[in-house]
Amino acid sequence: MFLVHELAKQQIGQQEHKSWPIKGSIAVFLGLAYVALMLSHI
Repeated sequence: MFLVHELAKQQIGQQEHKSWPIKGSIAVFLGLAYVALMLSHI
């Protein structure tokens, strides 16, 4: 899961100038999903 998160951040960084609003919302969604998964495992 951590690797997926890192890959997502790299993809967002590469395409930041093309479509920042879309990638930004995806980044927020992935971040929240990641936190939710971590919290659910506690």
